[in-house]
Amino acid sequence: MSDFSLQDNFYQLQSQGQLKRSKALEDLLRYLVMLSKEEVSYEVQNPSSKFADTVALIQERFCRREDHSSMKALELQIDTIQFFLNSIPESLIDEIGPICMSLVNCCVTKRNPKIQEKGYEVLDEIKRIFTEGVVLPHFLNVYQNERSIEFTYVLEAMSFMHQLVQASDDLSEPAQFEYISQTVGQHLENYLKYNRKEKTELDMMIRGTVSRTGGAQKHMEVVSLRVLQCLREKNDHLCM
Repeated sequence: MSDFSLQDNFYQLQSQGQLKRSKALEDLLRYLVMLSKEEVSYEVQNPSSKFADTVALIQERFCRREDHSSMKALELQIDTIQFFLNSIPESLIDEIGPICMSLVNCCVTKRNPKIQEKGYEVLDEIKRIFTEGVVLPHFLNVYQNERSIEFTYVLEAMSFMHQLVQASDDLSEPAQFEYISQTVGQHLENYLKYNRKEKTELDMMIRGTVSRTGGAQKHMEVVSLRVLQCLREKNDHLCM
């Protein structure tokens, strides 16, 4: 792609037409995979290439879930976010909370199993690259303000937060302890408020972890309780 220009591509990504934006994103990804990590990092630092602006634009669009009605456009966005994650992860850290929430939303997309798998895959990579302890406060700040009543999505986010809390080494700050507890309580209360309570089997807590594919054990009450129990085990000197 000798005629490819990062600067021109940045302007094409701002096109009013979704098909043109997707084509520009596809061209960008095809170009980037031919570069080394050093070359990608250089372009981020190079103001004339507009690549730093491109990275910010793609993150913003993904977090706002623009073009997500198109499965092809959404898959391209996830692939690009995944590329940034593995080549220039530092460029994503400020928006890692909203990025995780958008990926969680992808995980409950029923129309495309490939999108679901990609969502889980990139969430796993985020935990591996940044660690759960780093991701948790970023994710918590976004999840705490989430007001969706799409409870499959809210529950998936609670399940992801449980993974973060469970793997985090340092949760000894009282303020963070309280913030997590309040967030869990808020979402559970909202869940019950909209009269969407399902029959739960609390013994499922003992028999296994929450499965990605859902199931009888994946209920809001159970997952919420798991988060609180895990938090309590890590902070037995604090009270809820």
